[in-house]
Amino acid sequence: MTSRMFGLLFLSGASSLAYEVVWTRLLGGVFGVALHATTAVLVAYMAGLSLGGLVGGRLAPRLRAPLRAYAALEAAIGVSALLVPLGLSAVGGLYGWLYEPLLARPGLGFAVRFAGALVVLLVPTTLMGATLPLAAEGCLGARDRIGAGAGRLYAANTAGAVLGAAAAGLFLLPALGVSRTNLVAAAASVAVALLALATVGRAATPHEPGRAATPHEPPPHEPGRAATPHEPPAPLRAALVLAALSGFVSLSFQIVWTHVLAAVTRDTTFAFTCTLATFLTGIALGGLTGALLSARVRTAVALGACQAGVALSGLLTFVTLRWLGEAAPDRSPVSFDAALAQQLASAALPLLPPTLLLGASLPLCLDLAGRAAPGRAPPGRARSGSGRAVGAVLSANTLGAVLGCVAGGLWLVPRFGFGKTTVLLSAAALGGALLALGLPAPPAPPTPSQGPGRLRLFRRLTYGALVAALLWLLPAASTDWFFPARSVEGRRVFHAEDASGIVEVAEKDGVRSLVTDRRHRWGSTHPAMVQSMLRQGALPLLLHPRPARIVEIGLATGIHALPQLRDSRVEALTIVEISPAVIDAARAFSAHNGGLLDDPRVDVVLDDGRSFLQRTRRRFDVIVLGLFVPYRPGAGALYSRELLAACQERLAPGGLVLEWLPLDQMTFDAVRSVMATFAAVFPHVEVWEKGHYVALLGADAPPALDPAALREGLRRLGGAPAAGLRDPADVLASHLLGPAEVRALAAGAPLTTEDHPRVEFMQVMPASASTGYARAAQNLERLLDRRAAPAALAAWPDAERAPAERRFAARGRSLRGALLQARGQHRDAYAAFVDALRADPDDEIAQGEVARYAEALQRTSR
Repeated sequence: MTSRMFGLLFLSGASSLAYEVVWTRLLGGVFGVALHATTAVLVAYMAGLSLGGLVGGRLAPRLRAPLRAYAALEAAIGVSALLVPLGLSAVGGLYGWLYEPLLARPGLGFAVRFAGALVVLLVPTTLMGATLPLAAEGCLGARDRIGAGAGRLYAANTAGAVLGAAAAGLFLLPALGVSRTNLVAAAASVAVALLALATVGRAATPHEPGRAATPHEPPPHEPGRAATPHEPPAPLRAALVLAALSGFVSLSFQIVWTHVLAAVTRDTTFAFTCTLATFLTGIALGGLTGALLSARVRTAVALGACQAGVALSGLLTFVTLRWLGEAAPDRSPVSFDAALAQQLASAALPLLPPTLLLGASLPLCLDLAGRAAPGRAPPGRARSGSGRAVGAVLSANTLGAVLGCVAGGLWLVPRFGFGKTTVLLSAAALGGALLALGLPAPPAPPTPSQGPGRLRLFRRLTYGALVAALLWLLPAASTDWFFPARSVEGRRVFHAEDASGIVEVAEKDGVRSLVTDRRHRWGSTHPAMVQSMLRQGALPLLLHPRPARIVEIGLATGIHALPQLRDSRVEALTIVEISPAVIDAARAFSAHNGGLLDDPRVDVVLDDGRSFLQRTRRRFDVIVLGLFVPYRPGAGALYSRELLAACQERLAPGGLVLEWLPLDQMTFDAVRSVMATFAAVFPHVEVWEKGHYVALLGADAPPALDPAALREGLRRLGGAPAAGLRDPADVLASHLLGPAEVRALAAGAPLTTEDHPRVEFMQVMPASASTGYARAAQNLERLLDRRAAPAALAAWPDAERAPAERRFAARGRSLRGALLQARGQHRDAYAAFVDALRADPDDEIAQGEVARYAEALQRTSR
């Protein structure tokens, strides 16, 4: 084997992972980012790899020049990769045409999308899967051990995958976008093909006449290992079963660790990339380790020890992840480099030990298969037959990974939770250890103190006892073992887990809160939060004269939809929610959301919001895009130009779109990018606020904002005072920016598109509670600097315009006071609140804060 071949496989692995990252995003446009969609993407991708390994292994021994065929495969991968975006676009168009008929039959709709994605990905992924068997066939001679030789090739290929994942996720996608990153990966594949042809032309390979082995040349002695003639070949079937089991455990563990690590540490796109790169790093190091072990110790024993180590290190993640949660700093890192270093360290501690052992298992399976494969040529022949064994093992390993993806994501985690799934997977790994120890051992002369089978019997009994102990431990296992004790506040009213995360409803002091992944709070029954959510739901009803048909993207607690249920003008309310667990959790808030899930006017659609809006044929008077976490993987599409254009197409005449932005979780550059994107789609754009959340409004024309219509709208809502909206002046006081101010602020900002999901990459690390308030204050202050009253106010009658102008001025001063308060400048904050009361004695924010300061002063004086 030459160093050039290691380099080629390294580059090939890098391009393959870059393809996976890019195509997963492209498939998000077809499937969305729901749990079943992500599973389908992985299954379609890996099914092609498994098929390619099987086909490549069968063809490799029959080829006269495997390395030339390898070069042709790499070139074909690059060409076919360029066609993938076109094919997926066609699948999306077909599904869009069938979307409404299939909406009532989600299983059939899923099958249509999956079949289309499988057809598009099958060619390039099958070609990818066939590359390693051909490389092994071309590089390994008859005297080479497959475990050692192919293990090194596998390690080089996986090491390249680390580079591909990191480069695509951290640098190429943010800088170049999705389509150009695909072009870079395709160019890399073509470059590998050209370099492979050059390598074949310069150096002879084991398949060329000049490299043939001497007919009677025996295989070299391997230092540190008993001679192989006395060691019976391991059954090929057992090697394939162990390879499949290792793939199953690996992918299932990846699902668990990715989601738990995101909940314990961070859940940004960059954090996900760091986790994936760390996982692959462990696999690559393990591949090299396994290659070395296969030449020095008995393979079956080493494989059993690796599987046992996977089980024990998998259980150890309970400890390491809990410790990470307890040791996590309260403040976010100050720089991009510091953020990446922190995330890599957080991922390496729990993931490197088990992934290294998982990676070491595959070369050991290759070694077992190589000695048992019927197509393996005897020493003395140039043709090694290595490709067949390599292809079979890789195909079995990838097929096991497919099963792990399906079973782990769709059954194990939803049925048992992350904690019990970890215990079950550890037990499965120990089962693999027992299977490995059951393989035939080389005969050895017995000693007086120890029979030939006593040590093996001892190992079996030990591993069997550990399996029994794990099954005994299973009923007590809990996801809580991963998290610090302080991660759950109060009594849990609802708890559910699936491969998309953890959904809980906790109750403390009579207040219920909806929390996902032990990190994100999506609302509560606290009076201040209820008022904020009611205000959020009331705003579109007050801005649209006839909101008969409304669609809300995102359910959360459902409290924000209560004003819409109270408005008699609303004939149909469609709520699109991506998580079935959130839908179930919303019932815990029925006393505050009006039991909306049982209201006959409400239609809950379980789907990705982007997928629904881009494919439905329904028309709506109001489209509300709720609060999302902008830095999570795939979230950038929810702020994209394509989605907003789809919203515009779905609007009925006179309709409007509202999208809420969390100022505490966005940089100001991200806010400007979303504003620029809105302004590029809608002729009329405004910004409204409710504290540290703002709503972008997009429409063809400005809302009327007639005082009489506003009064009638408030009367219909009935509970509007609970939302802090007492009269038309209160409504106008929430206005922040008009069209001119929005366009001036967004000038020069880059647009967010599906190809360039910039918002997603503008936030390296999520803000902690303390830094989140500071960021919201900074963003809101910069928006307040351009605050302007709506143009419609000038047309109000004098008797109503003057009070409204005073209320508008008072709210601006109260918001300034709240910003000063967030910075700890309480003296200046108090002065701002007093100034607000001078402008309007009825300003509720100023009234409450001045009273609070007065109470605090009285306590201090005592």
